[in-house]
Amino acid sequence: MKEISVSVIIPCYNAASWIEHCFHSALRQSYPIAEIILVDNRSQDHTWQIISNLAKQNAPKVIAIQENRPGAPYARNAGLTIAKGKWIQFLDADDLLDPHKIGQQVALLQAHQDRKLAIIFGGHRYQRPDGQIESWPVQPPEDFYQALFTAQLGTTSTNLFLTEALREVGGWREDLASNQEYELMFRLLLRDYSACADPNLSTYVRWTPNSISADYPRRAYDAVQVKAGYCQQLVQHDQVYFEEHADFFYGNLFVAIRQLAKHSYAQSRTAVEKCLPTGYRPKSLAGNGVTVIDRFGSRFLGIYRYLVLLFLIRRGIWRPFKAVIKRWRGLC
Repeated sequence: MKEISVSVIIPCYNAASWIEHCFHSALRQSYPIAEIILVDNRSQDHTWQIISNLAKQNAPKVIAIQENRPGAPYARNAGLTIAKGKWIQFLDADDLLDPHKIGQQVALLQAHQDRKLAIIFGGHRYQRPDGQIESWPVQPPEDFYQALFTAQLGTTSTNLFLTEALREVGGWREDLASNQEYELMFRLLLRDYSACADPNLSTYVRWTPNSISADYPRRAYDAVQVKAGYCQQLVQHDQVYFEEHADFFYGNLFVAIRQLAKHSYAQSRTAVEKCLPTGYRPKSLAGNGVTVIDRFGSRFLGIYRYLVLLFLIRRGIWRPFKAVIKRWRGLC
């Protein structure tokens, strides 16, 4: 069977403290890698010197380039432009790969050549800021759109992507600071590409000060924008399907807006007005994240007052509402 070539693309921003560990986890894969592309993204430390040396020491298999437009999507797209592999492993500079990660996922590709695959998605282990380790496994979903909506199709570093498909959909969306991989996979699914689950936890995701997950307000805002875009495009792609599952998708979008309200009431109000149907009230449904408190709060207070309440609670102005919260919990 013909060997499947894989390129590894590692965007780097101020990654001097951890890039070498990340790089060697890719270089030492049990499956032979076609190339590793290290992309410096305007680092202000000595990242460029480190990756330049790594490229010289491991030429021609490893190359180092610079991308001056700030943001990981720009860096990933720069690597995508020159990648030679049929499949791509994007790897954030603060993450690590198990030695057999790529080999396991290539084996899945070879076992499912009858499917129009563009994504192999996997689980990961996550190191929290307090040092604790969480396991995030994945399972083959019954509905890929719903699984993507609830972030169950892996993450940037856990997945393999078909190079040709990425170029077909235009690569990474460059205006997003987070939730980029979900938006990218959504566009792939809309082109009728499929995905396959890797049950192994072969990626180690580390929290660092550079992690976008540390920027909770921006992450919450991007999540609303991406999920609102899902809804709009799904209606255009398959209106019958969307209407059958509208409570799931709108409910999940409401949960994202609820999270945004904890950081910015103004942005959450705008999101309700622009993204949800007029008069919308959330309904609890398996998998959509809407709670009983959401239902009662939006019904008795109205959706805008409920979002104000969440905003105030987030800032510690909660005592006037303590009795109300207790009553809601009692109803749960």
